[in-house]
Amino acid sequence: MFLLVLSIGLLITLPSCFNNYWLIGKNGIKIIEFSTFGITKFAQLLHLTPTSQKEISYQEIDHINISYQKRIRNSPFDINPDIFQLVCTLKNNQRLSIDINASLERNLPDLVIEFNYQGIDVYDPEKVLLALVQKENLFQKFNPTYS
Repeated sequence: MFLLVLSIGLLITLPSCFNNYWLIGKNGIKIIEFSTFGITKFAQLLHLTPTSQKEISYQEIDHINISYQKRIRNSPFDINPDIFQLVCTLKNNQRLSIDINASLERNLPDLVIEFNYQGIDVYDPEKVLLALVQKENLFQKFNPTYS
């Protein structure tokens, strides 16, 4: 009985711990995308089903936007993070986005330098990079009413 409960628990919770990700390499970006269906995603994590993979060379990228959008919170118990993404626009006008988590947030200035070195324009209309370099808390900067 214990193994049955453990198996069902893993089947339900493990897929939610993994998200799509980008691998930044010398020649471009490799995008790994998981299924949105829990059972298929679980099979992908066990390498029983292939994940969707795209490779994009730096020459295909037109520009990248750093996007920070604050979420409207309707409850004091809403602890979900704001929407923080890199939005990559290709030369064929296709747009790809990836959520930025805390580990990438720390390395974002270095990543922007790498993109600039590769000849890619990076736009930051909300001045997120300046806030990160000054070690500001992004949530407090963009949600002053909650500070």
